[in-house]
Amino acid sequence: MKKIFLIITTLCLLASAASAQEQKQENDKRKTTTDEWTVTEEGDDELGHFITETTYQKGVYASSSAGRNWTVTGGLGAQFYMGDNDWKGKFRDLITGPVFDLYFNKWFTPNFGLGIGFTYSPFRGLYKIDNERAAFRTDEYYGTYNGQQLYRQKGQTFNPFVIALVDLDNLFGGYKPQRIYNLAMYAGGGVIFGTDPVQTRCGATFNLGFLNIFKVGKRLDLMINVRGSLVSDSFEGESRSTEPQTKEYITANIPFDGTAGITAGLQFHFGKKDREWQSITNVTKTYTGYADAKNQIKELQSELEKANSENQALLALKKEKVVITPDLWYHVQFQLDKWDISNRERVNLKSVADQMKAAPEAKFSICGYADVQTATPDHNLMLSKNRVAEVFKVLTQEFGVNPDQLVQDYKGGVDLMFYDENTLSRCVIIKSAGK
Repeated sequence: MKKIFLIITTLCLLASAASAQEQKQENDKRKTTTDEWTVTEEGDDELGHFITETTYQKGVYASSSAGRNWTVTGGLGAQFYMGDNDWKGKFRDLITGPVFDLYFNKWFTPNFGLGIGFTYSPFRGLYKIDNERAAFRTDEYYGTYNGQQLYRQKGQTFNPFVIALVDLDNLFGGYKPQRIYNLAMYAGGGVIFGTDPVQTRCGATFNLGFLNIFKVGKRLDLMINVRGSLVSDSFEGESRSTEPQTKEYITANIPFDGTAGITAGLQFHFGKKDREWQSITNVTKTYTGYADAKNQIKELQSELEKANSENQALLALKKEKVVITPDLWYHVQFQLDKWDISNRERVNLKSVADQMKAAPEAKFSICGYADVQTATPDHNLMLSKNRVAEVFKVLTQEFGVNPDQLVQDYKGGVDLMFYDENTLSRCVIIKSAGK
């Protein structure tokens, strides 16, 4: 339990430190400018130019009215009390819960606010059996420390207090409504009451805490409160002044008691409006006369004419239909007395088809041939015709080429066409045919 408590506390403090180091804005002032043109009484040629500049002052906001920017926070968690003999026990035997926190806060600016708080917690501690002044006695034996018999203390504590709050992120990083995480610090004082079946005791407290605020809605936040307090030394009936002033005691104790704890819960913003703040602004208005205005008008007219000219050129280019025909030439090889297309040729025809589809206005010739030396003229004519038909079918049906782009032809048997090899004449030639 001690390790979990320390881990949670460390993570919250690390997040707080990182947020506090957020880079500040480069400029302390944010400006907006609006232009207004008007005609003076002298006539249409006398133009006036009004420039209105609004400056938003960083970190300066209108004061919050009485009905705005209130918050109520509730949380549950755990804490432990450290008194004069409690350090002799184990952490797990002193931690108590559930602890309940309740806060009502009023923020006057994004940076500063005031509030009241209330904490309820069960109380557990240790006392020495021979100390007759010890409060919240139970006569329940706990253990022995250096020969001293220790007994348990039990009771209930109630701690109302008032606090001043500072939002560290808004103070050092500037108010930003879109920020998801904010770290706020509070400090104040109050009274602590302790009760058991026998008696009621009270003491003074100084309260300090860090509120880790995670925005989850327009009016709702997740809150993790890491807090502690200093308590009057005599609150639980034991006091440094009543103990023997031995070296061991003086070095192991401090002249006041304390609490430390962590709670998690929800914070709700209520009031007439939501949590937004409005910056205080400075407005300045300047006037520029006719001469300056006339020069600016000429510059604007010149830029407008240039833009219109470029636009007309683009429209003319768009209307002109340009046909770009790729320089395409490809040889499809066939086997003797065959018109079947091999898979190897299909791979290459896929590339040819992509080039054709990239130029949809272009046309292409596909012409078939056969080897004159291996068949009769009629048979070779049939071969060349079938080879063209097969290439046309693959390009259009298999690869999606527009049939209107293809011009079919066939020549029958021809003599040697390439490198004196009759096998190269068994082919279909694909090439660009122009527009």
